[in-house]
Amino acid sequence: MNETLKLVLVGQLGAGKTSLLQSHRQQEFRAHNAPTVAVDFAGVKNVEVNGRLYDISIWDTAGQEKFRSITRMSLQNADVAILCFDLSDPDSYRHLQGWIDFLQVNCVSEMGIIIVGTKMDLPTFYNKEDLQKFLQTLNSQQQQLKLFLTSAKTREGIDETFQYAYEQGAKIKMKASQMEKSILLVPPESTKKRKSSNRKYFEGCYCC
Repeated sequence: MNETLKLVLVGQLGAGKTSLLQSHRQQEFRAHNAPTVAVDFAGVKNVEVNGRLYDISIWDTAGQEKFRSITRMSLQNADVAILCFDLSDPDSYRHLQGWIDFLQVNCVSEMGIIIVGTKMDLPTFYNKEDLQKFLQTLNSQQQQLKLFLTSAKTREGIDETFQYAYEQGAKIKMKASQMEKSILLVPPESTKKRKSSNRKYFEGCYCC
């Protein structure tokens, strides 16, 4: 049975999360998508990542504030969060730091975070140099994030984004598995040793 990698798409309403997923899964583009209500789910089976087979689950979450508690629940046991923002919308960009804070509060520290700028086929408010400076500022705070620029319409950057997400998820899953094995290999303290230690303690007691 294959292990499962869980990816969760997060970001403001209209950030292009659904189009990003459609471009990856169906290799199609729709000019207009209805806003995601609560959360949508997509699955991909038997994906080879770093020489191993995984079943991928991708959760597309709603960006509205009223669904934030559902987004929080969707992030449970996630391996990677893909944080999307609309390159053509300065308001979407301004909310990035708030989303990063949200992820750090509500997720385990081992979860990977990838920042994805969407809709690069449209006129953008930011050039690549500005975005790299922003990323450097975040990484100076020891967050170690990676930025991808994408277009669901032209499919630019789509394959690279998800391939990186899969690889990061697989590394995180492998690291967690190795840590679990190392914990299991630690021999428990022998009963005999504990009894001996307890006897010595009571022999030195002056309560009697």
